[in-house]
Amino acid sequence: MVIKKVLSKIKKRDWRYQKAKIQAFSEVRGFSKHMKDNFWTLTISTFGIATGLVWYDVVKMMIDEFFPNRNTLLIKFYVAVLITMVAIMATYVITRVRNKNGS
Repeated sequence: MVIKKVLSKIKKRDWRYQKAKIQAFSEVRGFSKHMKDNFWTLTISTFGIATGLVWYDVVKMMIDEFFPNRNTLLIKFYVAVLITMVAIMATYVITRVRNKNGS
């Protein structure tokens, strides 16, 4: 809509109209390519967030089950550090495999 409004203000025979039209369609094409390139990455990331929330509930229930009367803040801190270390190692391994395959 915005593109049509801008183009409607310029006379169609004017060289500025042609230049604006080319730039507008170039932007739209670039955005379409960006969406196609990143759509699946964003979709997979969304599933990753959902999985993380489920695991959060599981870990919380395990801590409450195994350590009912202890200082749960300290235990949660240790679990967070452990999970962070596992995530860093997994990211490192995935990155190495991806780089080795040339992707």
